[in-house]
Amino acid sequence: MTHDKRERRDRGHRRKRPFARAGQSLVEFALFLPLFLTLLGGIVDTGMLLSTKNTVSYAARQGARLMEAYGAQPGYPDGTILQSIKDTLKAGGLNLNGLQKITFFKSNAGDTATANSGDSVVDAVYTYHASLDNFSGPTGAYYSCTTSTNAVTCPTGDKNMRLNGDFVGVTITYHYNGITPLYSGGVTFNEVSNTQIDPNNASLDYS
Repeated sequence: MTHDKRERRDRGHRRKRPFARAGQSLVEFALFLPLFLTLLGGIVDTGMLLSTKNTVSYAARQGARLMEAYGAQPGYPDGTILQSIKDTLKAGGLNLNGLQKITFFKSNAGDTATANSGDSVVDAVYTYHASLDNFSGPTGAYYSCTTSTNAVTCPTGDKNMRLNGDFVGVTITYHYNGITPLYSGGVTFNEVSNTQIDPNNASLDYS
C-alpha cells in the first residue's frame, strides 16, 4: 500500500470518528432519559403526597377545634363539623374523591385510646360517598345530631353523646392516587387531631 493510499484511509477514519461518538452519546441519553424522568416524577409525586397529608392534617385540626368549642352543645350537630372539614379540604385544593371517612372518637387524658378502634361506645364513624357528596352514618354511638339540621342521618332523634370536658379526637381517612408507578396503587392514610371539649362550655370563638 502506498503512502498516499494510507493517508487517504486514515483521513477517512478520522472523519468517521466524530459521528461514532455522537451516536454513542445518543444511545447513552436514550438509556438514561427514562430513569431520569421516573426519578423526577417520583420526587414530584412524593411532594404532592406530603402536601396532601399536610392539608388533611390541617382539616383534622379544624374539626378538632370545632369539637373543642362546641362539641357538647345541644343543637351543634356533627354535620356542621363534617361540612367544615369538607370545606377545608376543598380550600386546600384536594379532590374529595379521596375522602373515605371521618371518625369522631373519645380518648382519655393521655390520648392513648386508639382512633378507629371500632368500639361503638367511643366512636362515631361517617363514611363519605363522593358520587353523592354526602356522608352515611354514624356507625357508633359517640355522636351529636339534630333531626332538623344534621347533614347526616340522625338515628335516634336529637341526641348528643359528648360531654363537657371529654377528651376527643378527629380522624380523617384519605386515599391519595399517585401519578407515577411509585404510588401506582395509591396510598391510604389517617390524620388524627386530639383535643378536649371545653369543660366550662364557654362557646370559644374559632371563626
